[in-house]
Amino acid sequence: MKLRAVSLFFVVLAVHATLAAPQQSISMDIPVSATVHGQPLHMGRPDYTNKRGQAFQLTVLKFYIGNVVLHADNGSRHAVGGYTLIDFEDEASLRIHLDSVPKNVYTSMSFIVGVDSVTNESGPQAGALDPLNGMYWTWATGYIFFKLEGTSPSSPQPKNLIEFHIGGYRAPYNNIHQVRVDLTAGGITIDIGEWIDSGVGIDFVTQSSVTDARSAVDIARRLGGSFHAR
Repeated sequence: MKLRAVSLFFVVLAVHATLAAPQQSISMDIPVSATVHGQPLHMGRPDYTNKRGQAFQLTVLKFYIGNVVLHADNGSRHAVGGYTLIDFEDEASLRIHLDSVPKNVYTSMSFIVGVDSVTNESGPQAGALDPLNGMYWTWATGYIFFKLEGTSPSSPQPKNLIEFHIGGYRAPYNNIHQVRVDLTAGGITIDIGEWIDSGVGIDFVTQSSVTDARSAVDIARRLGGSFHAR
């Protein structure tokens, strides 16, 4: 009887130890790249064209990725807080770094392009959300989610500027959109040419500058479909 009690004690102890053992975690770096109609983006390259045949070149491409959720092949999900500022003038920023991720086989990732309403309502913050990164509208008290700048001979703006600053989190001009991308290729990419030409497309003659939430609704809606597996 005493032997049976001792055996039962060790069984219970082993089960408790198994349940109490911390789940193994890993860190992940998900590379982010950009293309123009399937070709690697090169800042300052002058011979990109949209579907209207309007030439353009790009000098700035920056955007926020936040509220990341990793989806595993077994159906489990892992939510990650925080924001990453992707800036194509800073090569070191072209990755989404995730710490303390439960070890698993992750096949896709969902995220928002932008900054959620709670964070916007909290005002200027530090790190990736520091206004010094040039992604904050002081006049509108909110973050710029996506910024693309360059030039086009078709633009009537001074110095042929083209600029698209997408932000806004209050209805009816909520420009935060969720994206889900396959991760089996190891990274994600955004095709700027595809975004410019999606739907009716952007005409640099009539739509060369968008810098307020109301005007950005349509082009923001089309942005999510330009993210793909890398």
